[in-house]
Amino acid sequence: YGMSLSSGSGGASFVATSLRDFNDAMQTAYFAMTQNSTSQGVDGGLVGMIDSVEVVPWVDEAEFLQFSGLEGNSILVPKPRALIPDSQESSPGSGEYACSQSSLEADDFGKCCEAEDMVYIGDDASDDEVRKCDPQRTLSDSVMRTTLQTNAEFVAILDSII
Repeated sequence: YGMSLSSGSGGASFVATSLRDFNDAMQTAYFAMTQNSTSQGVDGGLVGMIDSVEVVPWVDEAEFLQFSGLEGNSILVPKPRALIPDSQESSPGSGEYACSQSSLEADDFGKCCEAEDMVYIGDDASDDEVRKCDPQRTLSDSVMRTTLQTNAEFVAILDSII
């Protein structure tokens, strides 16, 4: 597919896979908007004018997604402590905590979580174990792509400054 009114193969492509291709696409678009088609060997009026351009982020490129391994994989990240519900102290100064929901368990730091999200931290000097809520959440593919793209753009900006 190209930008030409002729039935021959005189059209130019707007698919850019390198900086050189991007430059060629921009020149083709410029000439298509400014040059009369008779100067390009085609009978008729003006070739046309571009009225919109779609820019697709590189993380949505099918080939990138295939080689990156993002599709179909999930990443577990810790849930922020501020989003974990707080427990209430059973009696002032007792050091024992209770959760308002019966399905949740209280840890030793005043947070509530489900039993499978509880982590036991042992102290080598003593046999005491401390219970800590450490729930995990799964990032979706779209969140991973957006985060990857945002971080890459930030690194590119830093690289241009330095």
